[in-house]
Amino acid sequence: MKKVSVIATFVLILFTSISALADLYDFEGTWRNNNPKTEGISSLKIELNVYTPAIEASAQCCLPEQHKWGTVDAMVYGPKGAENLWESADTLSALFRTKHGQHVVIIRMPEINTLQVEVLTHYTDKSKKTDFREVHRFQRIMERQPAGAPKLISPANHTAFFHYPRKTTLRWDKKYNAAGYIVEIDCFECCKAGKWCSETGSPWKTVTLDKDSTSFTFNFPGAQEGRWRVKTIDERGESGPESRWWDFRYAR
Repeated sequence: MKKVSVIATFVLILFTSISALADLYDFEGTWRNNNPKTEGISSLKIELNVYTPAIEASAQCCLPEQHKWGTVDAMVYGPKGAENLWESADTLSALFRTKHGQHVVIIRMPEINTLQVEVLTHYTDKSKKTDFREVHRFQRIMERQPAGAPKLISPANHTAFFHYPRKTTLRWDKKYNAAGYIVEIDCFECCKAGKWCSETGSPWKTVTLDKDSTSFTFNFPGAQEGRWRVKTIDERGESGPESRWWDFRYAR
């Protein structure tokens, strides 16, 4: 009997399964398999690199040794007729190639902070093992704000803006022991193609504000991605821990 094509199986599963409607940003983050003893994928990291999601997968083939499958670009799918996949994406897929075979990974989000991950494995080595399908559940690994860092308020992480001019106001909570604040605003491809300005030397804009400041307004330069973070200044003029980056994007 001939082996069923892994691509045919992929298409069948993709279009006969139902996934909860999600925002593309909901998929972003670090995810861990609910089964700590799995010999399949143990963790996933999904990042939105400007407009194309990238997926990094790590698997446990021979416990307790863990190995990485690497990072690949993903395809994004939504309901038929959807005009904006940022707002209606419900499925991601990616193809990983390892020394043993090919792995089609199909990712859906049946509920918030939970992923359903289907893996279709087709062996290309000489082991003559049977191709197989497996399904996993993953939970998001929550990232906590560093202790002592200001709490960011708005715009919320992953906010999409559609207005012009690009007037933007950042807001954060006041820290009772702060003598001032440093706000860093970064821009993707404002300084160099394919790079954040901070990756080429320093953020696109850095401002120092007094202790009573809990907001900052500026005009963003282009229809592209940006991100921001805030850190405190103590009475000696030294900077404290910084918040995590929160990102946003302008569509026009």
